Amino acid sequence: MLDQAEAAQVEISSIKAMRAEEDGKLAGVRFEEECVTVSHASDRLLYAHEDTVNHFLSMAMKMGLGRVLAAHYSNPKLASHGGVIRSVGNGDEGWSTNGNRYALSRPWGLIGALNEPVAQAWLFRRSPFLSRGGKNAPPELPKPEAYALNRFEEYALSMLRKGEKLVRWERDDVMLAVGAVRAEAVCLRCHDGAAGDLLGAFTYSFAKTKAAEPDAKTQQILQWNREGQKLDQIAASLSLFEKSLEGKG
Repeated sequence: MLDQAEAAQVEISSIKAMRAEEDGKLAGVRFEEECVTVSHASDRLLYAHEDTVNHFLSMAMKMGLGRVLAAHYSNPKLASHGGVIRSVGNGDEGWSTNGNRYALSRPWGLIGALNEPVAQAWLFRRSPFLSRGGKNAPPELPKPEAYALNRFEEYALSMLRKGEKLVRWERDDVMLAVGAVRAEAVCLRCHDGAAGDLLGAFTYSFAKTKAAEPDAKTQQILQWNREGQKLDQIAASLSLFEKSLEGKG
């Protein structure tokens, strides 16, 4: 089994390889034309981001980076022994929409140091090796590594500073997204500023594939749902029509 130093090098090399692949896909992109801002509560991506933010804020840690480490690596079942664990991040399971399937290709990362001259991103692998602790001692967490923002993250962060909630960019096989983390009451215990201030952001990378066709049973359920929606619309129209007749009477 890898020791802690070897595991850290494996993690860093893996992240650098993933970043290099993402950077290659971003070459020549005109972000002002190709990016989409997301603000509607019904958007599945925004829902997944806000669910992840809630998970992040639930961590019993003071500072943001410590919360991210806990969110990715903490697991009460592994508190007394080492091992390989799965990153906790809502959206890991993926979802399908408009004939496409989206699933995280790397764990979400934290964009921070917003008050510094250059913001940075802290990224993680999905399955870090943890050293073996004592009976009641938690495993030692990997030391985080900071990385420069890529071109998309820089553009998305500029939009979040203007008040946007989330920015996404996608092509045939990939979707990148950056979502805002804004100050809430729990944040202001340690951070200066006011509620709603931009404290940081989460950066995501999704693999995009064609969604599988639903089986016959699922298709039938979807058909019933569509028919039910049509009936609800008809009933609502009839109700409005009856009310209009009553008004005339």
